[in-house]
Amino acid sequence: MNSWVEEPVLGSVPEWPRPAEFHAPFLVSEKIDGTHAALDLTRIEEGSVVPEGAVTVTAFGERWMLRAASRLRWLTDERDNFGFRAWALEHAEALTRLGPGLHRGEWYGQGIQRGYGLTERRWALFDVERWSAPPAGAPEVVEVVPVLARVPGPHLTEAIATASRTLVGTGSLAVFGQRAEGLVIAAALAPAVRFTVPLDHGVRASSKS
Repeated sequence: MNSWVEEPVLGSVPEWPRPAEFHAPFLVSEKIDGTHAALDLTRIEEGSVVPEGAVTVTAFGERWMLRAASRLRWLTDERDNFGFRAWALEHAEALTRLGPGLHRGEWYGQGIQRGYGLTERRWALFDVERWSAPPAGAPEVVEVVPVLARVPGPHLTEAIATASRTLVGTGSLAVFGQRAEGLVIAAALAPAVRFTVPLDHGVRASSKS
């Protein structure tokens, strides 16, 4: 008789992405033309060892570790991303107001992609389920991406068409007077599920119906 012995488990099982339920809410927000920028904030004990590229700061009686990232890598002094890390370090104390966790957003403005006619750079947070507005005490240029609709999946087609008409007619809601780039569709309960809808392709035609 053959026997089977379970092999010991080494480490944790790789995480399987959470599927998005189609009837759950989806968020329709403005797609901003910039560069992905993330900030990881962790409370630490005094004297804790921190990874290369991370910095520590004492803010409001607590010790924090900060790490800035682009979409694919941690940022360093030598390899920044349009100055996002340098900006984050300059405003480290105020940025701890965001609380622990990985905060993702779009870093945009002067010298980044289209620039939107701005003379400064801004960081628009993606997590609109957590933030309707930046927390009190955050740097002035921290904002939240503009949301145009929150609807269940069966209503997405109509919501996308309506949001597209709005942005084509009014222009960007992030920077008034500037042309809008497009839309981002994200599952509210599974934010890794995201789609982009450029206004220049397909959806603009549906706004003429």
